[in-house]
Amino acid sequence: MARFIKDALEEQPLTIYGDGLQTRDLIHVADLCAAILATLNAPAAVGQTIQIATGVETRILDLAYMMRETMGRPRIPVRFLPPRPGEIRRKLCQYRSAQQILNWSPTIPVSSGVLQTCQWFLEQRVGVGK
Repeated sequence: MARFIKDALEEQPLTIYGDGLQTRDLIHVADLCAAILATLNAPAAVGQTIQIATGVETRILDLAYMMRETMGRPRIPVRFLPPRPGEIRRKLCQYRSAQQILNWSPTIPVSSGVLQTCQWFLEQRVGVGK
């Protein structure tokens, strides 16, 4: 996401390695922090392996399009380069153990997280006179 934001701010093409159909399980930093805090207050978490995730796959191509729109740069092209060696095609995690042990679940959908993240970067850019 950070690279897409940087490129969008500089009005450069958003680069995707591969066809963009590879997926990732994206989590907003606020949800991640809430899970970490829940871990600190959960004695049952000691010694446990707990995945923190959303359980939702997002295609990289869809993320690029979302970010272009959110950044107000819908005409920036998406550039495709060959896939990186060893790239994982799909990444989807389960967070059942986090629900059971930490009483935690993600609360911020990807679309809202992208909007919040892009808005923050746009505000920072304006705030420093760029």
